[in-house]
Amino acid sequence: MKKKKVYAGTVALAIAVGTIIPLGNYNINSSAYAAEIEDQKENNEELNSLIDEQSTIQDSVSYKNASKIERETYDLAINNAKNSSDTDNKDKKTLIDNIKTAKKNLGGNSYITYEDRQALSSTIAMAKKLEVSIVNKNISNEDKNRLTSAIDESTNILNNNEVDSSDIDKQNKNLAGIINELEGKYELDGASALTSDDIESIKDTDSIAYGKAHSDLENLVNTVKKFTESSDYSKISSKDIVNSLSTSSNIAKKVYDNPNSSTDDLVSSYRNLNNAYNKALSNINRENTEFNRLKEQIKTYSNKPQNYDKASKSAQETYNIAKKRAQGLLADSKVSTEELNKALNNLKRATLTLAPVPIKTLDDNNSSRTYTIDDLKRLVNEADNYRENNTYKKSSAEAKKDYDNAIKEAEKIISADKYSDNDVENIINKINTIKKELENSDKGNDLGKIDKAIIELKKLKNNSEVVKKDLVYKNASVESKENYDKAINKAIDLLAEYANEKPISTEDIDNCIENIEKALKDLGYYEDTSEENDKSHLEDLISKAKFAINHKSFSKFAQTERERLKDAYEEAMKASTDEEIKSAISDLEAALKPFRELINDNDEDIGLNKLSLEKLVDLAYKVTKDKDYKNDVGLTQGKNLVDAIQAVENSKTSQDEEDSKKALISALSQSEIKPIVDKILNNDSSDKEESDENLSASIKKIIDEDHDFRNTDKYSKAQNSLKQKYEKAISDAKEVIKDKRSSKEELRKSLKELEDAKEALDGDKFEEKLKELESIFADKGKNIADSKIRSDLEKKINGLSESGDTTMDDLLAVESELNKAIPKGGVSGSNSPVTSTTKTTTTVPKTTTTTTPVTTTRQVPATINPGSIVRTGIKSLAGVIIVLAVAVGAFVLTGKNKDKNEGIKKERKDEIK
Repeated sequence: MKKKKVYAGTVALAIAVGTIIPLGNYNINSSAYAAEIEDQKENNEELNSLIDEQSTIQDSVSYKNASKIERETYDLAINNAKNSSDTDNKDKKTLIDNIKTAKKNLGGNSYITYEDRQALSSTIAMAKKLEVSIVNKNISNEDKNRLTSAIDESTNILNNNEVDSSDIDKQNKNLAGIINELEGKYELDGASALTSDDIESIKDTDSIAYGKAHSDLENLVNTVKKFTESSDYSKISSKDIVNSLSTSSNIAKKVYDNPNSSTDDLVSSYRNLNNAYNKALSNINRENTEFNRLKEQIKTYSNKPQNYDKASKSAQETYNIAKKRAQGLLADSKVSTEELNKALNNLKRATLTLAPVPIKTLDDNNSSRTYTIDDLKRLVNEADNYRENNTYKKSSAEAKKDYDNAIKEAEKIISADKYSDNDVENIINKINTIKKELENSDKGNDLGKIDKAIIELKKLKNNSEVVKKDLVYKNASVESKENYDKAINKAIDLLAEYANEKPISTEDIDNCIENIEKALKDLGYYEDTSEENDKSHLEDLISKAKFAINHKSFSKFAQTERERLKDAYEEAMKASTDEEIKSAISDLEAALKPFRELINDNDEDIGLNKLSLEKLVDLAYKVTKDKDYKNDVGLTQGKNLVDAIQAVENSKTSQDEEDSKKALISALSQSEIKPIVDKILNNDSSDKEESDENLSASIKKIIDEDHDFRNTDKYSKAQNSLKQKYEKAISDAKEVIKDKRSSKEELRKSLKELEDAKEALDGDKFEEKLKELESIFADKGKNIADSKIRSDLEKKINGLSESGDTTMDDLLAVESELNKAIPKGGVSGSNSPVTSTTKTTTTVPKTTTTTTPVTTTRQVPATINPGSIVRTGIKSLAGVIIVLAVAVGAFVLTGKNKDKNEGIKKERKDEIK
């Protein structure tokens, strides 16, 4: 009887071991499986944690200071994660990385642009000071209004988190130019200069304060990190100082990495780390105190800034006031560290006010900078380096002589006691002309090779958008993608240099092509170029269709023709496969036929050559601000346009202006930019004719239609929050048109907000969303184990269609319940995303045809299908035999040990006797 019990126990033990140790191809891989399960569990927990913190992140300072695209990127990453319950472990890791990256980038634009915003806010302060000073002066209302409008526009840009540094810098220069012009015109030099008290009274916006605090802490954390890795760190003699620096550094890193950290948190952490860092430096060297370092920084900022001579007199005076005060403190033996720090910050801020302003030349009335002796010195100083490049070395002896002689003439003018502005300008023009001839000559020697290489490079660059949409790219390693992106960016730079006729060698182009091809090979991407001509043809047709749709005469065509073209255009924009591209070409060609005459008149309508350079630049800026620019214009064409604008601004001679005008016209005529230019020019005349009455009439029309509109599904079934925004827009619009003093800008803004709020209402999408919900329930509702929950959800979904009072809020609430009820891993009978109790049954063969079930219970992640649990037990008859062999062996050993133990016990009893 005892033997039978031992045998049964041994068999049970063996089977239990078999259940735990998987016998896949007779190899024991339980450790790998356990690690896999653990990884899945950790990824599940981390992903759920990131999803759960969404509301907290959206309330954080970094989210509120983020640009629209930064917020959308984060929200998209979260939504992708929420809808990814069935993805495998690798995909979940990608989702986690995407959320972390998006979270880290929140508010990025605020600390990238904070210095530019500080500069603009300082210039706004100067403009407001000037505005106050001219209230009672004999100054035209036109100039007063112009200054006020510029201040308002600058303030809007300052508070707009969507704009980048270039937009802010451009507006800063524009406002500084207006200040300088008005002060010169009315002899008000220095009227807008800021005192130290004025600078200290400037209140930074939340975005600027957050950006500065974030950037300051980042720089300090990196500085301290480098210090702790240096040999000086080991020289600290106090353990307390080391511990304090280490603790402060770790805390600062956590605060910096935490998107929930407020501006105050960042500032406080900076202060604590800075104090600890200063103590460490002073411990090593008594003279290396914060007090002494502030003095040295003041001396550095007291050196004449680069833009000083180009700035307005008031900006120069602002800097001089701050500099004088700071230097005065250097001589004060009683000055405190706090006072020095404040003076340094004022001096830094005053330096930022030195925005370059246009200077009128003597021979024309356009805004361009005159040459100075500093420009001539720069050309002379770079002469030795210029002689070392291939352009100079490959040129003829006569060309070299011309350049060398021109440099000698320049040196004589620089060393002369007296020289005229005319002498300076003439020699600079001469040197630049000679250099241009040398560069064109060098380019001509290799023109055929360069042109061929450029064609190949353009082809590879243009294909980059296709590559990045391909799964091969998306699934590639981070390193492979970075190498490809780096090679493409280099191509963009080279193509821009070529477009602007800058020196470029075939060697540079060939190396770039080689790098791109190597990067493509590493990605595993192989392009099929057989349909390249079709893609190019489709792009041309899309450009023509967009031009026609945006044309002012488009509405004159028959409605069926307009709708057909719009439909063909929309389908063409979606085309990606060869079959779709061919179909889109066919449809677009047919749809464009009625508009052929309109498209053929394209060049006459645009007439870019007839526009002045000033109007072309104005047009170019309008293009960059257009909403379609960010969506439709690629990196290459966008960079070409920016470079062309920059070339105009850098023009120094009439020949430069002529060349830059051609480049700008060429940039504006690019395929992706051309439709935007057409739209702006076609609407230009109607914009000029836009009156207060027309804007008021448009607003009144929407208000008059409001009563009937509220009976439509678009309003009645919309989310309540969207309704409230629309109702507020209606209320605000009524107030705006009621006030007879409302400006055109206020009317235009009110109309846009009203149109946007009306368009945002989502009640018209209710039916479509309901069908999606019904489809999801039909497909996955059967996986809900709790019959009561399933039944309740079914009733609620049916109720959405049966009741006429339901809205998108009701639908979204039911959708949320459904998403929570559906098992995350698709396991029927489990609603837990983390673990579930699953019973696995293993049958043990006996001598008869019946089987005895042995049931074990263990915790497994809910994402694991119970069907897969079988791999942890006995997979085949061979596995069964192995387990039984283990059981027999264990039985024999157990029996022997039992006999041995009995023998020992008997001997001991005999000894006692």
